[in-house]
Amino acid sequence: MREHHSALPRRFELLSLAIILLVAASLRFWRLDDIPPAVYYDEAVNAYEAGQIWNGQLRIFFRANQGREPLYMYLLAVSELLVGERPLAIRYTSAAIGLLTVAAAYVALRRLFGSRPALLATFLLATSYWHLSLSRMGFRVVLLPLLASLALYFLLRALERKSVRDAGLAGLWLGMIAYSYTAGRATMALFGLILVAILLIPTWRPSLNFRSALALSGLIVAVAIVVCLPLGYYFYRHPRDFSNRAASVSLFAREGGVNPVEIANNALVTLGGVLWQGDPNSRHNLPGRPIFDPALSLLFLIGTGIAVSRISRFPYALTLAWVASGLSVGAVAIEAPHFLRLAGLIPFVYLIPALAGDGLLRLATTRTTTIAPLAAGWILVGLLGAGQLVATAADYFVVWPQRPDVLDSYQADYRLASSASQYLPANALTLMSTGFVGTDGPAPAYLYPLAERELRYFNGRECLPVASNREEETYYLMPQSNDDPQLQIHRILERIGPPTVYYDQAGRPAVHVYRGDNEALLQEFQLERTLSARFDPWFVVHGYQLPRKRHLGSL
Repeated sequence: MREHHSALPRRFELLSLAIILLVAASLRFWRLDDIPPAVYYDEAVNAYEAGQIWNGQLRIFFRANQGREPLYMYLLAVSELLVGERPLAIRYTSAAIGLLTVAAAYVALRRLFGSRPALLATFLLATSYWHLSLSRMGFRVVLLPLLASLALYFLLRALERKSVRDAGLAGLWLGMIAYSYTAGRATMALFGLILVAILLIPTWRPSLNFRSALALSGLIVAVAIVVCLPLGYYFYRHPRDFSNRAASVSLFAREGGVNPVEIANNALVTLGGVLWQGDPNSRHNLPGRPIFDPALSLLFLIGTGIAVSRISRFPYALTLAWVASGLSVGAVAIEAPHFLRLAGLIPFVYLIPALAGDGLLRLATTRTTTIAPLAAGWILVGLLGAGQLVATAADYFVVWPQRPDVLDSYQADYRLASSASQYLPANALTLMSTGFVGTDGPAPAYLYPLAERELRYFNGRECLPVASNREEETYYLMPQSNDDPQLQIHRILERIGPPTVYYDQAGRPAVHVYRGDNEALLQEFQLERTLSARFDPWFVVHGYQLPRKRHLGSL
């Protein structure tokens, strides 16, 4: 089943792998507390759900936020136990998963193609902007490439070694994909097709007879089914949760039926995301940046040609099927190209240009006995890889976090407001305007450290709370992202006193901090009554005012 390539010296291979892992770790863990610039809403919801696990809320599926598979939340809960319920817990979880993915991808690809193509592909994965971004965000999709690589590795080992233990492990990791990300269902279906193809094509299992292959494949499927049973039973009891999230993004769920022209266009746009025009969403990509630069795109096309010309061999057929499966997920979904939904492409999307690079090195090795062409081949491949590394580091760490649309997407002004609150008097009542008010405040904001300060939240688009204690020192934090220009809150507060303004990384005014004069504000609103009433878990009433003129049926 393995494609035979010239093997590298073992020491050189291990040293190269160690360097790649070191580079991958450096990219994924450097400045985790600063980049991404803040916590996105979905990330904060995941962190909140993970925190509730330690309060006894053990769930097989998290229904909030359109429904989410549970594995990432449980791993995040472990991280929160170690470092606390704060943004770094999210970042460490994803960065660790991303680094493990690089290692798992190497051992899986080495099983198929040997050390040199696997090293080239792993280096491209380690230094790619796309996977670096996935590895630093708090989204459960980062688990899919790791689990798929592990399942593939043990599947290949099981079939090569006729190992029952490896077959069981392959089934375990395959079943765990169901707990990672919705698009992983396509990856699981692909594994089923792989097993069927291996059974039907004897040349793809030269060391196995049909009966042995059937027994091992059956064991893999059986273990995967057992692993999936708890989640499957939940979906049996709650069928809408099985399809709710997928239906919200699928072209097949839209009114009016499926439009073949739209799917064909989506397929082209999705392929373009790999080669020429990437995801426009600034939350998880530098808008428009494709997965590969022009040079690597050319190698991708050459590598595709190589794979197609050898499609009768199992490793190449698997490579093409894997990439086609990943692209098909994007082709039938809205907002193409969407780089989160394309995560099923990893790691084989990086193997294809690596095949072209390996072919170049093989050509230099076999066509000459002199050192110069071989050295030139390695230099060319090295320059391509180094070019991607430099471009990735510059785009991700310098260009991307300074963009205004990125700061807006992550609501970085909430983090800035939380930082500003640390410079206010410790005993002052501090109120932050936000559009989401719950038991722990706004989802993106409650994770930020507040120097042992109690920070209270209000919806600045709809109200302005005033402390009933006229002598209590009060400060209002007004993030720009929750401002409504039609409201008069700023004008009211500015009459009390001028604000302190904090600016974001793009140089824009992002947070206004007002010192409230409760006496003046209470006179402004002329509250008739003050009280203290808590309506758990949502809000507290400090006072009320009745209209001067009332009619029957009104308050």
